[in-house]
Amino acid sequence: MEPKVNKELEEGQVLMNEGEFNKALNKFKKVLATDEKNALAWFLKAECYVGVPKMTEDEVLEAYNKAIELEKENPFFLISRGAFCLDSGKWTIAEESYKKAAELDKEMEGRYLCEFGVEYYNAMASKYGDNPAYMKEAKKKAVTYLLKSISMSVDDLKGLF
Repeated sequence: MEPKVNKELEEGQVLMNEGEFNKALNKFKKVLATDEKNALAWFLKAECYVGVPKMTEDEVLEAYNKAIELEKENPFFLISRGAFCLDSGKWTIAEESYKKAAELDKEMEGRYLCEFGVEYYNAMASKYGDNPAYMKEAKKKAVTYLLKSISMSVDDLKGLF
């Protein structure tokens, strides 16, 4: 990576840490104008959504997707996209993201599966907490992932009691 690009990325990250998301976003856009294959710039652009309300969910998802397309083996990019998708109700993409991250990083597999189970349940409860049918399915999926995170199945669980 050329020094100027590195400098822009570093400055953008500092701006993000200071809560200057619009300024940071401009830095990342500047990097992408000269190096559209910079996965980190795409990822950081997506991460700016926290403080840039004018970014649409589609723009954020597009930036995450581009970062992942460029660095398919980066579990952190996948987990971040998954968390964003849980927040925005894109359940299938969230689940696929967490599963893929778990496949890629066997050392962190249990943590990623557990995180998905808990965060999926919390997101569903936030959106559908008063709907028993939705919550029954959310609990099933959450428990399934929590069990997978410790290498167990529902049948294994039944055997414990």
